[in-house]
Amino acid sequence: MLRFCFLLSFVAIVLIFKISNAATAAVTGDTSKSDRIALTKEIILERNSASSQPFTINSFGDGDLLITAAENHPIHKASVTRVDSNGKVKWRYYASLQVLPENLSASPEFHGAIVMPDSSSFECGQMVRQEPGFHPGIAGHESLLAMLTHLDADGRLLGEQVLHPQSEPDHAYGSFSRCAHVADTVLALGIAFRATPKPAGTQGPPGKLDYFYWIMAFDEAGNAKWEHLFPISSKLVGLPHDISQIQETKNGFAFAAARRGMTEVVSMSLQGDMRAQTVLDGMFSIARPTFSSPDLQLTALVTDKVVSVTLDSNLHETKRFSVDHEVGEAKIAYRSSDQSLVLFGDAIIPDKPDYNTRISILDSTLQHSQDFYFVPKDNSAWVEAATPTSGTNDFAAIRIIDKPAVTHDLVLDFVHVR
Repeated sequence: MLRFCFLLSFVAIVLIFKISNAATAAVTGDTSKSDRIALTKEIILERNSASSQPFTINSFGDGDLLITAAENHPIHKASVTRVDSNGKVKWRYYASLQVLPENLSASPEFHGAIVMPDSSSFECGQMVRQEPGFHPGIAGHESLLAMLTHLDADGRLLGEQVLHPQSEPDHAYGSFSRCAHVADTVLALGIAFRATPKPAGTQGPPGKLDYFYWIMAFDEAGNAKWEHLFPISSKLVGLPHDISQIQETKNGFAFAAARRGMTEVVSMSLQGDMRAQTVLDGMFSIARPTFSSPDLQLTALVTDKVVSVTLDSNLHETKRFSVDHEVGEAKIAYRSSDQSLVLFGDAIIPDKPDYNTRISILDSTLQHSQDFYFVPKDNSAWVEAATPTSGTNDFAAIRIIDKPAVTHDLVLDFVHVR
């Protein structure tokens, strides 16, 4: 899940991501048996990387996949890569690092991506920029800016923007973590915080920080249509740890944000007006439907339980199911056309310490379930991102396997559920 690093305590983690032009098709370990979940193909994209951090995976619909990631070779870069179904790289794009002339350094990352109907793509994320005179850990020496990049189907740059919330470069900072294509609108969603400096000559903390959701709408060419900031619920006590993917609803969209055992769910119109808002107990994320759905279904895998909550268009709870489950975490959740839940995550099983990555499928009432475990030959494994590929029952997932000497294998798994 995405972890937000905000301005006052930003720690840069250097990561490397490289997809080989000669990806290897190979199973990295034995897998468990399941009659509802099948691993149809596995490709090793990168072996023995010093470190790696892919962020998103999206399908072009023709078998190709779009992957965003962080790289640090030789400097920190944000990459966008198109690969075919065999893992072969078709093109790669790197975000520009030169935002303003006075930059000493910049750390761009793409945390969200969209593939458009014409196979162009939008990527959204953040740029952490060190100011002149930078000293680590000193407030005011780093800026957090948002990024929006538009590429054509062949990876050529159509446009790249670096943005401040409501164009306030002095006191407002923010980043995008999710983006979506809804109707004829490209939506970018993230967080922002506005610093109010204390009056001159006064003592105490350096100023006040106010936290907001930040939503911008663009047309399909990347031109801004509207922008809104609205306060994050005080029940979340600060910036959300996780913001779910945006789900299209009837004439609008919705999202969920979670922090410290609470989840805020927000429904908005395509003009940016808030329709409804509610706060749930528990850490939930939206189970993204692989089909058109008027309802929101939120899923939480909390320690030893899976919980499913359905909300109507007014965010009123209509259904809730809960079932005991082996201890673990669901990082990505999808909802298939028969209302089954497909969960990509990990498991902690005391008697099977090498079983880590888990894919689960549960029926609509959570009464019947099956789990599929990868059994890596090395230390551990987890899923970073997953996406539907064709229809509602096929998925591609990016999995990381820890190796000895602090290295990773980066693996592309193709999964069929029934």
